[in-house]
Amino acid sequence: MRSVGELRIDVYEGTDRVDSLLEEGFRIEGSGWKAEQGTAIAERLERVRFYTDVAHWAAERGWLRLTFLRLDDVGIAFDFALESRGSHHVLKTGYDASFARHGPGSVLRYTSIRDAFADPDIHTYNLMGTVVGGRNNRKLNWTDECRVLENTRLFAPTQQGRALYALDRGWRAVGQVRAGIASSLSPEFKDMIRRSLSSLRRRGSE
Repeated sequence: MRSVGELRIDVYEGTDRVDSLLEEGFRIEGSGWKAEQGTAIAERLERVRFYTDVAHWAAERGWLRLTFLRLDDVGIAFDFALESRGSHHVLKTGYDASFARHGPGSVLRYTSIRDAFADPDIHTYNLMGTVVGGRNNRKLNWTDECRVLENTRLFAPTQQGRALYALDRGWRAVGQVRAGIASSLSPEFKDMIRRSLSSLRRRGSE
């Protein structure tokens, strides 16, 4: 990639410029296949708000790590990560799809792992998320160790708690039905639905 231009890694850890850096990072993260599948942060306003809140919360504690791979000062790959208690956690990552043939995501990942373990205080590099299906399998190019994370929901034995429990079970059941329906659809039909939803979201934000 050096034949294309000058590469550099920028890591931002402070509380200054967080919003402008996130705007740039979300644009990079949303490039290409993530936008097409509707999984990009920028695709949903509530996702933008959530990750923005997390970023400010982490920055105040000194945990935020926003890492950019830049080509001639232009960001082409991005990591949204937290670093605390000896662990580096990659929450979101992405790259500019127009540079895909140069492997900017792999360049950023290699450099980030190398620099993390060059720090004597870091002992764990966590890629987060699942390793099953699609592009997630590529995480196994960097490690042969996987950990199972359990998600536990607790509800108070009160009227409000019982109501929230019933609502939670209802939404989970709806999610299972939706997953069953989605698995029976053809890739072409699912792609048409995704494009239609993206178009509706854009119109709603205008």
